[in-house]
Amino acid sequence: MRYLIANAVIYDSEAGVLSAYDDPETEEKKLTPTANRILRLLIESYGRAVTREELLTNVWESQGQTASNSSLNQYVSILRKTFATFSSLDGVIVSVPRLGFTISGSISVETLPEQAPSSTPSPVPEPAPMTLTSGQRKKRRERRWVENLMLMVACSVFGVSLYIAMHHSDALYENTIEFGKLDKCTLYAYTKLPVDVAHRIQQSLDDIYPELPRKCQQRNAKVIFSAQRMVYYGEEGKIFMAYCPQEDAESVFYCSNKYFYNRVLK
Repeated sequence: MRYLIANAVIYDSEAGVLSAYDDPETEEKKLTPTANRILRLLIESYGRAVTREELLTNVWESQGQTASNSSLNQYVSILRKTFATFSSLDGVIVSVPRLGFTISGSISVETLPEQAPSSTPSPVPEPAPMTLTSGQRKKRRERRWVENLMLMVACSVFGVSLYIAMHHSDALYENTIEFGKLDKCTLYAYTKLPVDVAHRIQQSLDDIYPELPRKCQQRNAKVIFSAQRMVYYGEEGKIFMAYCPQEDAESVFYCSNKYFYNRVLK
């Protein structure tokens, strides 16, 4: 089955291939069998969230393989970064806190008709061999040399771009600035906060996110805080917080995102 995702990427679920819809010069991406099974299940379940248990069962256990949440998170991250290589297509796969993953409702998914096999063309008589002059042969060699050079440059650029995309950290907690701690949690914001504002945020966490203190006592995590500007000046507004448990000092296991409305700092 072939699908058109976000009017930008064609996904062939049988071949496990992603290709640009309107840019034939962009090299297609071949998915691993595991990544393809994950994406196929998410696409076939478009419109609903797929639980972690369902993904682990259908992607790994059905193949006689050992399943783990860590492996699932790694493959989802790889799929996200692969999509991002197509004109910065982002947000295709979204996390559903305490449930699993889904294809974003803001992303369109259309089923494409199967490609009809091409009819057998009539035989074309072979042209008579063309005799080239020495000047023509020289120009042909020069043209081939230039074409090969351009191909090498294109491959090098693609390799560098792919390396950057595959090693780019998740945008959610990228470029954040630490402003405090809560037990085993480290608190971050997207901008440098004044000392008094950082203190007021820490004093208000119990009211804003009552479950957070208990979570921060249990395991290491990154907590990201962002709010409308009016909140920092003592007025009510919308607050965003992300709780991101860590497997180790560097890697994040997943992020649970929450929005709080009409909240005010102490």
